Amino acid sequence: KPAVDLSGADLLKAMTEQATVVYGSLMESTIILIPLGPDAGGRKPNPAEMSESWASDAGLSVMFMCMRVLLERMQFDRARVLLDGWGEAGQDAFRVATSYPSWFAGVINRGGEVGGEDMLLENLTGVPVLYVAAGGEGRDVDTKALEERLSSYTTLTVVEHDGTATSPSSDAAASIMQWASERRRELAPTKIHYKLGDLRFQSVNWLKAMVINRRANA
Repeated sequence: KPAVDLSGADLLKAMTEQATVVYGSLMESTIILIPLGPDAGGRKPNPAEMSESWASDAGLSVMFMCMRVLLERMQFDRARVLLDGWGEAGQDAFRVATSYPSWFAGVINRGGEVGGEDMLLENLTGVPVLYVAAGGEGRDVDTKALEERLSSYTTLTVVEHDGTATSPSSDAAASIMQWASERRRELAPTKIHYKLGDLRFQSVNWLKAMVINRRANA
């Protein structure tokens, strides 16, 4: 997400308001995880914002803690997990999804850059992509070229509007919600194709069984 330059309760309030605008009616039936940043401490939740890219080591630590909460504390449909990057975080969403494609039923880039040849888009085989061309973000992204890059691996849907990543038009929001609601992932694929990218992305703690608990009821 783009920075809002807030912390603590003000940050939580602002993010709830933004999520309501961005996700609309999905808020009523969907678990929305928004990684913010490390907690600054105190008697109440006091999160700070990340000052680095979500694809950095610090950003990944926060984001995968968010995923760990989902895994350990919530009941959810693993076939319907989506990754959505707002604004500058759109490219980070692409980078994370190409590193962990087996997790996601789809990936959304809301007005961000799409990355160069180093972005292993072929890892998105079977993972549909939605690119939200937000005119208010001021980026000139060649969606035709992106479609050509993805055409051998997956499908690309483009939604255009004049707003920003966090303030889509009503028509754009409806199109995004419709696309998101239709995404389902095959949990037992018969074939997997995957290229190894940045080694940092392959060693996140929540994926490791560091200690095996051998109790009978474990």
